[in-house]
Amino acid sequence: MVSSAELEQTRFRKNPSLWSIYYRAIIDDRGACDIYLSGIGAKTYNPGRLDHVPTNPEKARIYGSPNKGTSFHMAPVLRSDRRRGWRYRVGYPIHAHCWMLLDRVIGHDVIMRHLREFTRAVKAFWKGNNSSWFLKLGHPITGEFCRKQGANWLRPQPVELSAHVLEDPRVQRKAHTLGSPLRIAGLQELMVQVTRERNVQENKDVRARSAIENLPLDIAIYMVDMIYESRPYCLERVQDTRNLLEAAQWTLPATYWIGRCNPQLVFEVDELIAVGYAVDWASFCLGLEQLVLSDGWYCNSGLGNRERTLGIMNNIKKIFLGRVKA
Repeated sequence: MVSSAELEQTRFRKNPSLWSIYYRAIIDDRGACDIYLSGIGAKTYNPGRLDHVPTNPEKARIYGSPNKGTSFHMAPVLRSDRRRGWRYRVGYPIHAHCWMLLDRVIGHDVIMRHLREFTRAVKAFWKGNNSSWFLKLGHPITGEFCRKQGANWLRPQPVELSAHVLEDPRVQRKAHTLGSPLRIAGLQELMVQVTRERNVQENKDVRARSAIENLPLDIAIYMVDMIYESRPYCLERVQDTRNLLEAAQWTLPATYWIGRCNPQLVFEVDELIAVGYAVDWASFCLGLEQLVLSDGWYCNSGLGNRERTLGIMNNIKKIFLGRVKA
């Protein structure tokens, strides 16, 4: 057993898919007329059998016997409860990393004060959106989900694979595994890099200033935007932007780059702002765009999973807050 906080902060670098096996559960103990949050356990639940999680919400079980702690039946979310009125214990499992995301979207404090209303909001959402329930965390790169997500939040059009590529057995054997929606692979390294680069740039001795360097800000922004509007989203476009900024020695406002980073999805932007470090925002934004263009990164890193998860949570939030305020 370890502290739940330790597991929640863990980055599973060697085996990124491990994030998905650890979960908490909101336990509805009907016999005791009580509802509470459990600790973190490893995924063992299957239809028709009891599951077990640590009772203490501050504890996490990494491995070992699952038959300790609090036992429960999986709560019927998509179907009616045939055992309604029975005095038994049901649980609403949630990935440990997804529970952390809920704190950003709704707030743990308000959820803990209204746990029963929260479970009702969850059931209400899924009953109206059951087609989204059965998402597999791994999928072939030729799968429909992957092709739809290929559009992502930066590309104007979905990227369709050509027929001869789809028929290639080497492509058919490849698969993507959805990474953690909380810990996005590659972003932490990028954040360290752009704070270090900013400090290096601030120590540069710039002795000469060219005429193009002194262009009005609105014209400089217009010229950078023209690179994006004149060609499809590609690595060359990212590099052209870098080359222009370097050649002209322009420093565009942080607000320009932050807006292009989609901070509603990439909330690491807020973390960089909060810590107060000097950030090379151009390098962060362009580095992020380069990551998104890397083959398979959008799925494997967890950013695509985060986009889906935040969308679901925001819809549950609307239902939940409506019930709490009613």
